[in-house]
Amino acid sequence: MELKRVVSAGMLASLNGTFYPVAMVYLDWPGGAVYANTGVGTIAFGGNDYLGIGAYGAIEVEQEAIDIVPGEAVLVLAGSIENLIAQMGVDARGRRCVIYMGTTTKPGGNVLTGAPSGMFNGFVDAREFRFDRDDATIEHAIVLTITSGVPARSGATVTHNDADQKAKYPGDTWGRHTIYSEADRVNPPKW
Repeated sequence: MELKRVVSAGMLASLNGTFYPVAMVYLDWPGGAVYANTGVGTIAFGGNDYLGIGAYGAIEVEQEAIDIVPGEAVLVLAGSIENLIAQMGVDARGRRCVIYMGTTTKPGGNVLTGAPSGMFNGFVDAREFRFDRDDATIEHAIVLTITSGVPARSGATVTHNDADQKAKYPGDTWGRHTIYSEADRVNPPKW
């Protein structure tokens, strides 16, 4: 069997018998970085504290495949309707998201058996507000779609001019002659 990811020795040893999986998420939210795990309690990893959200969240990741279309993951977070609506006003498109898979020493535990393995790396592409109602229960959540490719709404431009170059690299004179390119396109030089 060939491993497709780097798995720490501790995590690999825990997979040999009964194991207790946990997913961990880093999300570069505009109001500040968010670190969460699917268990209960706080997991310390990489100098950060991943807070347990338990039943208040869910993660769905597509099966891996070699494909032209970028992969997708979905993050679901339930909470009070006031807090969720407040977060819906935040534009998080293009923000980075990393999902890790790890194992803990007991069910819902917060002690890792070894360093978790990276499972998905991408960017926030879309968000929606989910509202479901059963006979007696009402559920509401924020649903974030994470894609592994470059976000469709990234700030790409077809042209690059002197102002773009100076904004990114102050003092650089590389683009100083690009002002003439538009004039050449409209009125090409004749030889």
